[in-house]
Amino acid sequence: FIGVTLEEKHTSSVGTVVDVGLDKNVVVDQALGPGKRVTVAMGTNQNLDYVELRS
Repeated sequence: FIGVTLEEKHTSSVGTVVDVGLDKNVVVDQALGPGKRVTVAMGTNQNLDYVELRS
């Protein structure tokens, strides 16, 4: 999924909230500034609350 990092913070992690166009935003495992375009690899992980950001 391609998404955009948001300013909002996730309460239970140090990661970054990303809007990928789904019903829920996802949280990636890296701290990034807002407004960055990122590619989120979901893989087999169906937990949208926390996913790895692949470079």
